[in-house]
Amino acid sequence: GGFGSVYKATYHGATVAVKQVKRCSKNHLASRQSFWSELNVARLDHKNVVHIVAASTCTPTSQDSLGTIIMEYAGNCTLHHAIYGTGYLTGN
Repeated sequence: GGFGSVYKATYHGATVAVKQVKRCSKNHLASRQSFWSELNVARLDHKNVVHIVAASTCTPTSQDSLGTIIMEYAGNCTLHHAIYGTGYLTGN
């Protein structure tokens, strides 16, 4: 993704999406605000909003990461596909 890398994983027996959020080298404040804004969306309870399972700002292995967000797995579909009907992902 544009703001980080997303991986399919298993967390406590459930299939989840794990997002490593990138730190923007040009605008650290905007990066942090984007990260926290994404976490605030977790407060929404709607069938069309992916639920966040867990999140962490601890990233000992990477200096270019703001944190990790673990969210429910929505399948091999991009946001672009969900809106416009194109953009399926291939593989895992």
